[in-house]
Amino acid sequence: MVKTRDCSKNVDTIYVMYNGEIAEVGDYQDLELHKWIYANMYALQSSWYK
Repeated sequence: MVKTRDCSKNVDTIYVMYNGEIAEVGDYQDLELHKWIYANMYALQSSWYK
């Protein structure tokens, strides 16, 4: 489990849970490219630090 957004760029595989199921799997670049759940959550959290 990653608590901070910056840590997620350094892991090999990210699992995104949605409604109790694995909804997305990939590394940071893959998940950002698809612009689904992970990318939306990352963008929302990033906006808090601007």
